[in-house]
Amino acid sequence: MRESDTADNFYHGNKEKDIVKRAIRDKEFISQLTFMEEFRLLREKPDENLQKKLNDRYGESWEKQKKAHEAKAIAKQIPVAQKIEAPIYPNPYQTHGKSGTALLESMSDHFATLEKKYGLDPGLLHGVAMTESAGNPNAMGKPTKSGQAKGMFQFMPGTAAEWGLKGSDVFDPYKSAEAAAKMLGSLLKTHNGNLNKALASYNWGIGNVQKEGMGNMPTETRNYIPRVRKNMESGAAIAEKNINRQEQPFPSLYGQKKESEYEEVIAANIAKAVREAIGDKPFLVEIALVDNKTGERQRFQEKTTGKITTSMKYPS
Repeated sequence: MRESDTADNFYHGNKEKDIVKRAIRDKEFISQLTFMEEFRLLREKPDENLQKKLNDRYGESWEKQKKAHEAKAIAKQIPVAQKIEAPIYPNPYQTHGKSGTALLESMSDHFATLEKKYGLDPGLLHGVAMTESAGNPNAMGKPTKSGQAKGMFQFMPGTAAEWGLKGSDVFDPYKSAEAAAKMLGSLLKTHNGNLNKALASYNWGIGNVQKEGMGNMPTETRNYIPRVRKNMESGAAIAEKNINRQEQPFPSLYGQKKESEYEEVIAANIAKAVREAIGDKPFLVEIALVDNKTGERQRFQEKTTGKITTSMKYPS
């Protein structure tokens, strides 16, 4: 609508016409025109001289408005960004029930490393995690005025921040296990190694334990301590099983016979193989067996004629 035109907004696509219409509404500009120039302007038929005056006064502004209009037109052609929901990937730690137990078993070596690092009894992290969440790293406690316990070790928001967990770290079983190990180690030091007091502090709060004493523990905490200790036994057994599996030696190549007997058999068998390869040509096979640990050498010979000498390491 021309009625809504202003000094900075009179672009409608036709430069000469737009400028004339703007000039007709500009009383200050009209006051500077001669009678004939005003007459031609009002008839919208400016001559060359008047057109030059119009362009000098309004041309630059019209060009700027044109560019702005074209930019808006281009912007309208750009597709509006569509909101694409992020793909939902399976959470490898989202486990419940038996799956949570399986996760705890798979973390046994990690728990053992942390327990050694922070001076905890074997199986303690397994015991706490099993008691707190049954091994579910995504466990959510009941909402309370202090917040909501979260994760495998059920950290409250303030406690999580105190032990270095940020944001979703409470749901990461490895990060939360490290934080729990630090916290339990600190509680044990505070209580001079008294595990029951440390566990009571973990469940009930260290302030409550120090202020109220162990004799005034709530029922939940009284039941919590023996449950953790029972689950600790399972955790320690799993850790022991893993250690035994790692340390189990490879089956002996010698079976139940004496090593010296097998050394002689090895030498004889090699000699036989060489004999078969060479045929009837006379030779002597001499084999030196080297002990990996002591460096001791033992020699065995199969007598013929000729000589082939070699050495090898025998299993120790």
